[in-house]
Amino acid sequence: MSDSDERKAKAFLRDAYALVTESDTLAFYDRWAEEYDAQLERGLHYLAPSALARALARHCASNGAAVLDVGCGTGLTGCCLREIGFSTIDGLDFSAAMLEQARRKGVYRNLIETDLNGILPFDDGAYGAAISTGTFTLGHVGPEPMDELLRALAPGAVFACSVHAKIWDCKGFATKFGALQSSGAIRALEQRTGCFFEGGEPVAIYCVFQKSE
Repeated sequence: MSDSDERKAKAFLRDAYALVTESDTLAFYDRWAEEYDAQLERGLHYLAPSALARALARHCASNGAAVLDVGCGTGLTGCCLREIGFSTIDGLDFSAAMLEQARRKGVYRNLIETDLNGILPFDDGAYGAAISTGTFTLGHVGPEPMDELLRALAPGAVFACSVHAKIWDCKGFATKFGALQSSGAIRALEQRTGCFFEGGEPVAIYCVFQKSE
């Protein structure tokens, strides 16, 4: 990768982390949809999709479970899930342009354009597992959707997600996950700190929890 390509990739990430409003976020991802994979995979060597897919697989059998890919973007995580044996994958995202890129990968059963901060268009207990890579990060979504996501999961379903360490406390993720565990709504299966990108800082908190039976 050339120096100019590396600078472009780092500028992309810096701009993504600086997003403030929902309209700015949507415009950013619509604009970058066609170059998104190149910037993250080839430019920044994105580790999170594969790492999180493997974490989900450690606690959830791949055969039969319908998986919801939350904030699926262009489908990088969906491809990793398919590679390790998950066959029924639905994705949701609020960017139509990103979903179009995901559709081209051919790994999803359904792709749903919706706002994660609203009521999700799923029946109670519709999914046996869920995964979310890179959605809970700087300039993006806080922990507010967790209750609605749990509603869409079946009893005993497993949810794997990454959270940027810099918002773990200040945006209320630690408090939210702690409250859900204290109430008995979920139980923690795994939590570790790693990197989002090859050679990057260890600022990715990889979490796996299970909805109570």
